[in-house]
Amino acid sequence: MYAVYIPLWNYKIQIYTKYTIYNIDVSIIICTFAWLLNLTYINNNKKSKMKQLNNIRQFSVILLLLSLLPLCVQAQTTESKEYTIVNNVDDLSNGDHIIIVSKYSTAMIGKVNTNSKSQRLLSTEITLNADKTLAYTNSDAACFTLVKTNDKFNFRSNEGKFINNVSEKNDSKDINLSDEISENTQATISFTKKYGDARILFEKNHPKYLNYVQDSRWFGFIESPSLGGPDVVYIYKLSSEIITKTKTRMLFGEDAKNTYDVTYGTTDFASPKANVYADNTIIADAKISYTSSNTDIATVDNDGKVTINNTNKYGETTITAAYSGDDNHYPCNASYTIKVNEKQKIATKLSFEEVDRQTIVVKVNEENKFTGAKAILSPVENGKITYSSSNDNVAKVDNEGNIHLNKIGETVISANYAGNETYAASSTFYRLQYRGESIVFASNYNSFNSLKDKYTTADLNFVDSISNKDYKWKVYEGKRTRQDKSLIQLDNRGGSLTSPEIDAPNGYNVTVLYYQEYTPGSTKVLEIKANNKNIESVFEKYGEEKQTNGTGFKVTAKIPQTSNFRIIPGRVAYISRIQIDINPIFNITLKESADNSQIIYAHKGEIINAQLERTLVADKWNTFCIPFNLSVADGKLCDVEAEVREYDRIEGDVLMFKESKEIVAGRPYLIRPKGKDINLERFFNSVRLTGPELEKSGDESFYMIGTYSNRTFSEEESSQYLFLNANAEFKHPKPGTTMKGMRAYFYCSPDVQASQMKVGFTDNSTDIKDIEQNNMQANSQRIYTINGSYVGTDKSLLPKGIYIINGKKYIK
Repeated sequence: MYAVYIPLWNYKIQIYTKYTIYNIDVSIIICTFAWLLNLTYINNNKKSKMKQLNNIRQFSVILLLLSLLPLCVQAQTTESKEYTIVNNVDDLSNGDHIIIVSKYSTAMIGKVNTNSKSQRLLSTEITLNADKTLAYTNSDAACFTLVKTNDKFNFRSNEGKFINNVSEKNDSKDINLSDEISENTQATISFTKKYGDARILFEKNHPKYLNYVQDSRWFGFIESPSLGGPDVVYIYKLSSEIITKTKTRMLFGEDAKNTYDVTYGTTDFASPKANVYADNTIIADAKISYTSSNTDIATVDNDGKVTINNTNKYGETTITAAYSGDDNHYPCNASYTIKVNEKQKIATKLSFEEVDRQTIVVKVNEENKFTGAKAILSPVENGKITYSSSNDNVAKVDNEGNIHLNKIGETVISANYAGNETYAASSTFYRLQYRGESIVFASNYNSFNSLKDKYTTADLNFVDSISNKDYKWKVYEGKRTRQDKSLIQLDNRGGSLTSPEIDAPNGYNVTVLYYQEYTPGSTKVLEIKANNKNIESVFEKYGEEKQTNGTGFKVTAKIPQTSNFRIIPGRVAYISRIQIDINPIFNITLKESADNSQIIYAHKGEIINAQLERTLVADKWNTFCIPFNLSVADGKLCDVEAEVREYDRIEGDVLMFKESKEIVAGRPYLIRPKGKDINLERFFNSVRLTGPELEKSGDESFYMIGTYSNRTFSEEESSQYLFLNANAEFKHPKPGTTMKGMRAYFYCSPDVQASQMKVGFTDNSTDIKDIEQNNMQANSQRIYTINGSYVGTDKSLLPKGIYIINGKKYIK
């Protein structure tokens, strides 16, 4: 019988000791074993032919000698390195040498797979001891050095490259090695308490954890690793770098509490002292740092002494004592909470007396019937009360509780007392509604009783529930429902309601409450038209979701001027209320010593009745500017004969003004009443307020401009502006000078001398007419550019150009 020899040269058995790895070729063992068997076989077959036996024996000896040439056991002198498992991030520091291992598969990170579009870190085998706390490898390529930046870890390979998160999608596991540290190479390390596996989180590009892919035997990224599963990884640190540390704990003493409740105002809080223990022994030289999570409540110094701040703030803070550890001790910390509770204070009451927490209605042009209310505080004497309005556009309130109404609408007027260390805070309010005229037709007032219970087309009177007046409406295909508080039922095939003409120069709002069957997205709703045009409306559900006559709706539309309106249903509609809120014509008073900007802005574009707190002095030139138009076509203003001039141009040092037969809103003027003052404290009825915009008369180098409110000039502005006094003399305003409202002033370049400037008039010609005084002739020696800049008196020094001399053009 012949023995068969199979050379298995590629298979080895590895034996690891602490410092050396031994490889034994499997083929040598097999050949040796075969030779022994063959020898035995030959010895036991004595009847075999001797020549054949000698040949077999010689072949076995030759094969054995060939296998033993490198020695039967090949001892490799490459030294293996031992690594110890780490389960506490405090055991890791900058410069540590580590390997990243899958204990379940006894594999560790090897090299990058560069032959695939998907970038992965390939694995290589590793040897673990029985309890898997120690790992052995002689592969330096698998070892990483920790580099700390920004309290995070970077993993640098022996080739100087860093693990890099290059995944761009949520399901991407792509991983690579980069040459430089970046946000994508930085990771945080934590360990699970139960299993001790490492959570290595790379937060950039997309937050991912480093993990092991068991089926493919490579390392990649995952969004959420399992807990102690086969995909988790472990960190092993080079055993020679392991420093044995003692666990520590922080205690605040036997009597310490987790939470301390203290009363506001406490100044002698007994701060518990922290100590660090190692094996039940206090570390005397342990450096402890203290922090407060809310320094508004309390602060803590380096010795742990706490100070309650008592700055009218209540709440809680956490005081933390921390020990950072050292070469022999782990770090530790402990904390306690301080709750600062409000001191029991004496209760206070704040009230508006007769209007407290009520709704007050003030009608337009009846503002003097309610001017505000003063809040009363008890039992505190002389406590500071502050007032506020929830909507300053409707009404402002001053420090005394007086209200200043601006525009129709609703606001809440509040009074507040902040309290102090003895008395508790308190507040109160009342609701203020500023209204114009309203007309309301409502089913619960029987406004629609003139309708029959059959579809009708007719002119019918509906009754206003406020004034009890009748208003004639045109009804098309409408009827009254038979139930109580009957509604208007309008057919959707030609049914409609047309209102009477509503006199409202500033427009009015229409609100209709009605019911109809409704399917979202496919149901036509009620329309409102005025002047044969659809009016943009606001729809909202109103009342209960479904009632007898369908779903309740409220539709609101704004009609811009005097007109009637028409209601057209989309489906059969049941109308319960039609309310018309007329935007009123306000009586507005503009005061020369007040800031009029807010009231002008609030009524911009509206028709108003305007009153001006301003008097134009007789036989003097008065600057004038108002935010609405006035006519002076007959040469009279408020029945007083007056000259009205507007800025035309500048000729040399003379400002030219031309005659004007109207006063345009926002434009500045000169007005001289003849023989009699003009008192403007009367109402200019039904004028349109244009708004706060002002017109500049002139160009950017020299212009005249008005002001509606009092205006104070700064030191810098004093050299850039001119006033014109009653004697028609120009003056620079002194710093801090305040000009009253509804007047005008002039802008000029800083080098202009006020005393040299004159005023002249022109009547559509080039002739200059002097103002009453003979001394206001233009200085013939002074030379100006076209833009009015003074350039001297000597013509010979002028460059070529066009100039103004003695009020006339001069070309050189």
